[in-house]
Amino acid sequence: MLSTSLVTPLHAAQLPRVFDGGRSPAASRDMLIFSCGTERYGLDLRCVQEIRRYTQPTRLFSASLDCFGVVNLRGCIVPLFDLHRVLGHQPTVLGTHSVVVVAKLQRGTVGLVVDAVDEVVTIQPHAIQSPPQGVHASTSPHILGLTELHQRLVVLLDGDRLMPNATLQ
Repeated sequence: MLSTSLVTPLHAAQLPRVFDGGRSPAASRDMLIFSCGTERYGLDLRCVQEIRRYTQPTRLFSASLDCFGVVNLRGCIVPLFDLHRVLGHQPTVLGTHSVVVVAKLQRGTVGLVVDAVDEVVTIQPHAIQSPPQGVHASTSPHILGLTELHQRLVVLLDGDRLMPNATLQ
């Protein structure tokens, strides 16, 4: 886990990286690995703009339950979403390692509040497995696949499908 003092603001390209000896084909994916609760998730690095320390947002009374509020990011108003709730978990309990992953998704730039950012890894296409049959695309459209990293499963998220219902009302 990275210290929060290292991520204020930290560009994703500066995170620790696990290399595969330069054997990555063009179809490999660089993924930002982070934690929400006891689970680990990955998000394609191409949609990660930066990682910032969590700061108290301005709460909007009309915001959905999964939205903490909005912050001013260098003149741009960005909504902060509780990724725990977006993924169907209990609300985030903010801690000393909580950070905001600023991501450019299909719906625009958003801040995703996560428990901690771990590393950036290169994942080969053959290492990505489809979700098991019990997990249907209609109920979990945000799951791109699964991969094993450091003897633990990591759920890879599809950034463009991550937040279809999470909107400011």
